[in-house]
Amino acid sequence: MFPQQPIWSNTRVDLLQRCSRAFVLRYGVAQLSQNHPKGQALSEIFQIQTPWILLHQTIRETVLEYVEDYANGTIWSTGLLSAKFKHGFTQLIRKRNQLIKGIMETGLISQPGFQCTQVEAHLIEMGTKLCIGLIHHPEFVRILEVGTIKRLEPTDSIHQQNVRIYNAPDMMHFNNDQQFLIKIHPFQQRHKTELELQASLLQLYGDEKTTIVFFHLNKRAWSCCKIVPNPT
Repeated sequence: MFPQQPIWSNTRVDLLQRCSRAFVLRYGVAQLSQNHPKGQALSEIFQIQTPWILLHQTIRETVLEYVEDYANGTIWSTGLLSAKFKHGFTQLIRKRNQLIKGIMETGLISQPGFQCTQVEAHLIEMGTKLCIGLIHHPEFVRILEVGTIKRLEPTDSIHQQNVRIYNAPDMMHFNNDQQFLIKIHPFQQRHKTELELQASLLQLYGDEKTTIVFFHLNKRAWSCCKIVPNPT
């Protein structure tokens, strides 16, 4: 369905990072409807996310940017973290509003279905608190302070049985002879079975001794789950 991508545009990378499901819908529909007179507008509809989803996507991206700077020796203040989150969330809301306005001009959707929105102060406050909660989580602090850490991009793929797989962890952590692959799930707590399945796929980026570490939200508090998948 998807053509090979020797060079990825910033738009593709951004959408894959924010929401893999939206990426598949966006570019899958674009490929299938490329001959339709309104095919481009149809595919762009799948990029529109609710402010709530954009909030959690910004949490994830802000934390990853924090980790990247931390690894380079730069420690953010609480004020800088708040400013980074506000900027990222505001940019996503603006992009969302621009998409809605553009699609509405085509006549494919009506105002009641998709409405432009403003950045709300309480969402900025909530998002900042959740970012702080994660970077202060004891297990997260240990990962940052011990060993080395490397951030991966969503376009970092691997080949397995002649199939290119895009399921990169957010970070790789090395401590002595141990390797950890870390994935952040800011939306909701995942069932153990689902985590085990994803851990098996993530393990392809490491080896049979690699530990998979998940951080996910549970009632606005961060939980940590470690899994070493059984070799098959």
